[in-house]
Amino acid sequence: MQQLGKMKKNTIVFLLMFVILVSMSFASFDRFKLDFSDCSLVYVPSSQTLQISTLGKVLSYGQGWTVQQVYSYLYHFKLNTWSGFYWMVNTSRREVYRVTGGTFGSVGGNQTKLNINVDVTGSGNSPTRFSLRFTDAYLIYTQATRSIQIAAASTVLSYGQDWQKAEVHPYLIHIKQNNWSGFYWKVNTSTKKLYNHQGGTFGVVSPGSETLLNVPVTVYGQQSTQNYNLNLSSTGGGSVTGSGQYSAGSMVNIQAIPNAGYHFEHWTRGALIISNQANYSYQMPSENVSLTAHFSLAIQPLGFTLDLQLNPPSGGSVSGSGSYSPGAWVNIQATANPGYQFTGWTRTDSSTGWPGVPYSNQSNFGLNMPAQNLTLVANFEQQAIPGQPILGVYVEDHPLGVIVTNIMGGYPAAGRIQNGDVLTNIRFLSNGAVTSLGGGMVRIGMNTINVNFPSGTPIQNTSQLQSFIANIPMGNAAAIWILRGGVYRLFVWLNPGTAFSSSYIF
Repeated sequence: MQQLGKMKKNTIVFLLMFVILVSMSFASFDRFKLDFSDCSLVYVPSSQTLQISTLGKVLSYGQGWTVQQVYSYLYHFKLNTWSGFYWMVNTSRREVYRVTGGTFGSVGGNQTKLNINVDVTGSGNSPTRFSLRFTDAYLIYTQATRSIQIAAASTVLSYGQDWQKAEVHPYLIHIKQNNWSGFYWKVNTSTKKLYNHQGGTFGVVSPGSETLLNVPVTVYGQQSTQNYNLNLSSTGGGSVTGSGQYSAGSMVNIQAIPNAGYHFEHWTRGALIISNQANYSYQMPSENVSLTAHFSLAIQPLGFTLDLQLNPPSGGSVSGSGSYSPGAWVNIQATANPGYQFTGWTRTDSSTGWPGVPYSNQSNFGLNMPAQNLTLVANFEQQAIPGQPILGVYVEDHPLGVIVTNIMGGYPAAGRIQNGDVLTNIRFLSNGAVTSLGGGMVRIGMNTINVNFPSGTPIQNTSQLQSFIANIPMGNAAAIWILRGGVYRLFVWLNPGTAFSSSYIF
């Protein structure tokens, strides 16, 4: 009996050791990859929404992407981390190109056609939506950093900032996109299987129903003390540092140094771009790796474009537009038409894309041409006419909606929202001509409203103004009542979808 008990104890110890050894072997991976044979990037021009999806699940809602419509059939796409290139989609020809040496949002540059199918809904010359179809998309998870990358066409599409990751066991990983609800993906690196798990609790082993997905799972690396070779090279135009032997999981500082007349573009591993940072901290996998630094000639354009625009087009005229070499002295002039007065020059902020940034309040002045294209807007306001509405504020359109930055702190001064103003009511109406009927009555299209405070719940939070106006639907108007010093002011904004939206103050 004593011998039997000893045998049972030894068996339990053996089983525990076996489980520990098996768990350690399961943990010995560097990263895994999920391959998707059918993945789509879908873009809807009317709502300017972008989604990347596969297997009926959204992988990304376009975080970090910028899209610019160049023509009704031509679009530029880029992830904010891309450097030196972007994608151009021609929906008429149903083709995708990789563009280098061009300016995002403008025609030009060197174009390389990509093997990406384009599906179009509606007319190819003016689509209601279109999809880029990938057959080589994949998701990579790195265990050491618990980071995710989604890539296709040898290019990173998302860095997984909007994903959640949980290591349930060393061999069992839960991953999910932040907007997924009621389900997540479960990756077993031991069996190399991917499951769609429903009804369970993310991050823990829990009951629920799961479906095996037909997605190949590739597991890389064996964690050990062995050193692996990191070989760095360049395409020419610069030098690299950081080559050597390193243990798996170690962070290696690599550097790309451009020669005079060149600039760094990106690091690649094979055809995959891994970083656009010249000084990069690379995590060594458990295998030999070759990385290549890409440089290109820093060609200085002979001239840059100075584009002068009118806001509104009927407000006046400008002179000085053209192409100039960097540093050239340029005289520009804004002349108001009868019935209008000049209120100032504005520009679009190059880093944020936000329009209406004050530039100068002088109608005639000179400047040294910068080493970049520059667009300036000459702003005018209509002079007061007794019995007529004062055309006092103009608001520029923006890809995110109608922007009211310039009435909050820009031109014209008479149209600024002031401290102490009380927003009493906001209404959205059908777009139409704006006329004053006298007696405090104003007509907007087919709607007649009163300048005095209407019934409704007062709005005291002035920060809501920009939020409301930024979402005014195209083809609509917004009427906003503001109480200022005991006097009601009516602001009417129109968004007809033209280059400049107009605004009226009563």
